[in-house]
Amino acid sequence: MPDVVDKIIKVYIESRHPDERFLDTFDRIGIDPFKNRVYEGRAHGKAKAAQKEAA
Repeated sequence: MPDVVDKIIKVYIESRHPDERFLDTFDRIGIDPFKNRVYEGRAHGKAKAAQKEAA
């Protein structure tokens, strides 16, 4: 779990404007950049469901 928090914080730091709070950054860029970083290299959502169907 700590690695997930670390990835989320890194996206925030990379994406934020000076003096911008986390929620303001989240509202501006949306959830996808955070999800993409957390699930980097792993199938999730629809891709994971498609893998299960193919198996």
